[in-house]
Amino acid sequence: MVTYVQVWPFCSVSHPLTYTAKKSLSVGTLVRIRVQNRRLIGLVTSVKEQAPTLNIPLLEIEGTVYDFPVVTGEQITLIQRLSRYYACSMYVAMEAAIPSFFRTGKPFPKSSFLRVTPVAPSFSARAIRLQSAYHWIQQHPFVSEDAFRQQFPKNFSVIRRLLEKQYIERVSCIPEIVSEGGKRLTLTEEQQRVFDALQESLKTKTYRTHLLMGITGSGKTEIYHALIQQAKALGWQTLYLVPEIMLSKQALEKLKARLSETSLRVGVWHSRLSNRAKMQLWEQSMAGMCDVILGTRSAVFVPMKRLGLVVVDEEHEPSYKQSENPRYHGRDLALYRAQLAQALCVLGSATPSVESWSQVKERHYSLHTLIHRPSGQSLPAISVVDMRYEKPSFEGSFVLSALLREKLCACLDRKEQALLFLNRRGYAPYVYCSKCQKRLECPNCKSHFVLHRTDRTFRCHICAKTIPAYRVCPTCHSPIQTSVGFGTQRVEACLKAWYPNMRVLRLDSDTVEQQPNWYEAILEQRYDVILGTQMIAKGLDFPKVTLVGVIQADALSMSEDFRAAERLFQLLVQVIGRAGRLHPGEVVVQTFSPTVDWLQDGCRQAVASFLDREYALRKQHHYPPFCHVIHHLFRSPSETMLHYTVEQWSAFLQKQPVPCLKVMGPAVPYLNKANRFYRMHLLYFVPAPLGAIPILQRLRQSFPFPKNVMDVWDVDPIDFR
Repeated sequence: MVTYVQVWPFCSVSHPLTYTAKKSLSVGTLVRIRVQNRRLIGLVTSVKEQAPTLNIPLLEIEGTVYDFPVVTGEQITLIQRLSRYYACSMYVAMEAAIPSFFRTGKPFPKSSFLRVTPVAPSFSARAIRLQSAYHWIQQHPFVSEDAFRQQFPKNFSVIRRLLEKQYIERVSCIPEIVSEGGKRLTLTEEQQRVFDALQESLKTKTYRTHLLMGITGSGKTEIYHALIQQAKALGWQTLYLVPEIMLSKQALEKLKARLSETSLRVGVWHSRLSNRAKMQLWEQSMAGMCDVILGTRSAVFVPMKRLGLVVVDEEHEPSYKQSENPRYHGRDLALYRAQLAQALCVLGSATPSVESWSQVKERHYSLHTLIHRPSGQSLPAISVVDMRYEKPSFEGSFVLSALLREKLCACLDRKEQALLFLNRRGYAPYVYCSKCQKRLECPNCKSHFVLHRTDRTFRCHICAKTIPAYRVCPTCHSPIQTSVGFGTQRVEACLKAWYPNMRVLRLDSDTVEQQPNWYEAILEQRYDVILGTQMIAKGLDFPKVTLVGVIQADALSMSEDFRAAERLFQLLVQVIGRAGRLHPGEVVVQTFSPTVDWLQDGCRQAVASFLDREYALRKQHHYPPFCHVIHHLFRSPSETMLHYTVEQWSAFLQKQPVPCLKVMGPAVPYLNKANRFYRMHLLYFVPAPLGAIPILQRLRQSFPFPKNVMDVWDVDPIDFR
């Protein structure tokens, strides 16, 4: 019987194409099709038996890529949501959600591991070899075929006969199994109270979002693990998101340590996995062989047919927002996926976002709090140093205050570890000529060059342009001797000059690739001081760190973003929370503006007070979460053409009013030139993106944009630079 299938090809088209198929196909199958004399692969999104009312002849699909669907119906709905909400084409959305090896029709890797199936075996009395082999595979799940042949060297036909009877099956590779070592998971009374409330919601298998707000080190992870254990007992899968790749390894190790008795099957997904590893994990998850998918934001697209629990750790982190097209937010898509699967969703953070806090205030989310650390340790004692009254301590810079130096010496005398935080890499962020008073700028970006002394280079942190460090000014040819400010390299040089025997580990994006086992080295106390940027403040557990020094707390307070105070507050609270996990801790915060509200709230750990004030301010000015923002960015190599086009587009919008749309701009952003392209932007404030985006897209299509002017939409942006 002929069926009619709608197919989205992996190319840029505005609507799905209809084809005929002689055999029955399922939604989510990849098929080979012909589009305008090109052979392509497409995704089946709809199957109908009734012929469409079209007056054109329909082509027949040329075949299927795989014998089974590789995408579920739930994933297709998620992809469609991604396309509609984030203003991108279906092709771009499918590129983000479906790995490249599927889009190119790569064959699955050959299976090489064996496991028993749910089929109950029935052996005759004489089938001794079959029984022996079956029971051995049962006792050694996911054993390789090579290992089987070593154990049964003369019984090669046994595997074939067991496969024919469907008593065993081949799989691509073994998932990570949490089954060895570790200790039994136990909860404190406070954790148990929260777990009991969440467990009741989990058992109902109904979509509900809970915000778990606990102080740093309060044991939110243990509650996640208890919920994962309960979900597995109920036969459901878990999606466990973390904001950074480096956190996925720590999260996996904690799962091994605390859920050792559950034989939990965990698949780890992130962008650095090889195509082969991704393909194998996709197949395992599709077959229900993974109990947990642990990964970064892209893991939200991995197929899971029995999804019952979604956990988003550190939900406030900007890392969940994709910076390239499609600019989706992993947390928000995870919420939507939980809604599709009618799963429990748990958002965890010590410093929730104002958006999540508003959902609590409006009673859309349930709030659970943890205010004690399981170790019994209290939050660290915090000292604020006003750097206006300090003297320059190293090369004319205000690097370490007298109090921080004193605390650092005492910490090292006790054989404990210290963590120094500065959210700026390089040696000096500003280099200028003292004679002609000109700052050295990147020609591609209108951004200042940063001095990196380790390799004597000037680097642009926007486009990554690197040039040898000038010894003379390129304008007046005078010797360059002035570098202003400091980054992690200058602080490292300061520490080595003052404390020659100190073991310092500098962690920033310049060095982290050279130190693959840095986390283990910290745990083993191979270093006395950890010096780093914001990457060391994101949910990492350093049990032996007792002193934290925030070297320049207000380094980013000049940002023009309305979320600047929120981000600084979150960063401060998170980095303070690295101290005193097992032993009493202390924190020294250095700042030139000790009276600002966010810093005072951060030092008092007054999270609810800060969120309430930010919530009231956003409501007063009608900023998110009380509306949605669409960031419309324009780029062009011609500054004149860019200004002309943006002004014309702004005037065009005023003549074609969009209901409930408030336009702000046009304006030149803080970063007015990047990668040789000049930039301008507009902000659209709308009550709901799904209503405004189709209208804006239609207007965009009717407006004659020059070829050398490009524009990008960013819905719910987190970066306005």
